[in-house]
Amino acid sequence: MTSAFTTAVRDSLPARLVLPPEWVTTFDWLQAQGHVAELHGGPLAGVHRVSDDASSEVGFHPAEPDFMKFWLGNEDVDDEIAVVVRTGGDGSHAALWLDPGGVQRIVHLGSGSGSTAIGILVENPVDLLRLMAIGYEELCWPENYELTPAEASAAERNGDDEDPDVRRFTPPRSFQAFVRHTFEVSIPERACEIVGDLVDMDDGPGASTDPFAAWLEQNRR
Repeated sequence: MTSAFTTAVRDSLPARLVLPPEWVTTFDWLQAQGHVAELHGGPLAGVHRVSDDASSEVGFHPAEPDFMKFWLGNEDVDDEIAVVVRTGGDGSHAALWLDPGGVQRIVHLGSGSGSTAIGILVENPVDLLRLMAIGYEELCWPENYELTPAEASAAERNGDDEDPDVRRFTPPRSFQAFVRHTFEVSIPERACEIVGDLVDMDDGPGASTDPFAAWLEQNRR
């Protein structure tokens, strides 16, 4: 039976975009395992249980229809992109994007006020699940991609193990097991093993051959 969360995300997508079947399977599992909660103004499905104190800032949510209107100042592209993944507490997201050749891709949009990373994030829907399963609290910081989540957490604590505002790394073991067994894949130790070469939006136009970065520049108003 299709979960309410799956239905909410599917119904939020523009007609030209398709919810990957691997994500449908994942959404149904996340809801059944208690990983969906009303957070940040709507339902969010994360890699940790809702009750887990180590729940991350990373999770799936229904598409935000006005996101690109504010990000680009252009609402004419709403049928080509759907922001459906929260990648950081700063307002960074990942999205399904239909490129000019008609290929559906997974891309990253840094908030600009925090992360400035944009570009093709991973190659396919299962790779995004593998990336999320590594266990980073946030996925929007390329400077952490060569660190394991435990190393990134330790670096953030900077020796202060008593800081209540810094959560210790807790692996999302049940989600890792689900992804590994359901899709018969491995889980990388570090994001750099799976993430593409993201672009820094502050580098300006023409600084990269990334097709999503080029599309953003062409559609900025």
